[in-house]
Amino acid sequence: MIVPAYFTEDGLPKTGLSPTVDIIDISDNSVDVNDGAMSEVGQGFYKYDFAGHDSSKNYLTLADSVTLIGDERYAIGTLEDNSRIADAVHDEIIEGTLTARQIQRLVLSFIAGETIGGGTTSVIFKNQAGDKSRITLTVDENGNRSLTVLDVS
Repeated sequence: MIVPAYFTEDGLPKTGLSPTVDIIDISDNSVDVNDGAMSEVGQGFYKYDFAGHDSSKNYLTLADSVTLIGDERYAIGTLEDNSRIADAVHDEIIEGTLTARQIQRLVLSFIAGETIGGGTTSVIFKNQAGDKSRITLTVDENGNRSLTVLDVS
């Protein structure tokens, strides 16, 4: 995982530094990286490739520009596993009790899944694998819905 840092001097991006970074595992306060050498990206940005990153943990980072003074000397950050952030977004309830993840499953089955029963009173939209009925509609002879059953698991 890449650890970024941004440094300025007098409010302007600062290049030509040799910053270091400390990375602390906040679950047990252990220091995983001490004075790791950062490389310059450009326009005041620097990076450190944290090869020892464990995606199940959260970290605090402290990048030290070494030569700058005052508030501009340090860049503080956090590292979190992005999949946990994505899960939080996908598991957000959008409507009723349905999450964004569940709604996406339903939409995909409706748009791109197998459909059976067209022209009958029971229309079924399956997932893309064709092994799960995601949407089952009971309709009358005019296609008007009288019952909708969803399977979002």
